[in-house]
Amino acid sequence: MWQADITYVATKEGWLYVAGVLDACSRRIVGWAADDAMPTTLVARAFERAVQTQRPSPGLLHHSDRGSQYASGAYRELLRRHGVIPSMSRAANCYDNAKMESFWATLKGELIGDHVFATRAEAKSAIFSYIEIFYNRTRLSGFNGAGLGTARKPNNLVPRDKRKPASMEPGWEQPGNPNGFCKSIASRSSFNGAGLGTARKRPRAVV
Repeated sequence: MWQADITYVATKEGWLYVAGVLDACSRRIVGWAADDAMPTTLVARAFERAVQTQRPSPGLLHHSDRGSQYASGAYRELLRRHGVIPSMSRAANCYDNAKMESFWATLKGELIGDHVFATRAEAKSAIFSYIEIFYNRTRLSGFNGAGLGTARKPNNLVPRDKRKPASMEPGWEQPGNPNGFCKSIASRSSFNGAGLGTARKRPRAVV
């Protein structure tokens, strides 16, 4: 099964929109694309890149949220041509796409933190290095049983003490938004087996 989603990265030129396709079994990012807008062609480029590199057999399940790009006739036709079966999240339920959301939280927490890239090109280059050189080859979670997920951080990652909550999407950074951390916290599953993103339990009050 593949999972697909779009996220946003802040730059001084404006938002960079990043579409990704994740293999739910290996947890690898098998396709991604980035641009200054998010039309259907953005997610189509990410999907086509995944098809070119993975060459999936007919019957593959493709899961996404209910975004207009994924629900569009052009994208659904693209899936049909490759024999891929579309699946979409239940209304207002982000947990159906948790693995993809978890990856975005990991990328933003480890690569970006509170850093704002000067240009979209700079952000795209950093994301390329993170996904293609570090994450897919070294960083992958311990879920795959190969002992991965314990590698050292690459030198260009933002120091931990300078990071802030991973979610950088428009609206989520607004002060006073009680749901502001919902997306990043809920998506950081301990399912990866490497102890990453495992939330601490709230201590019980002493009576």
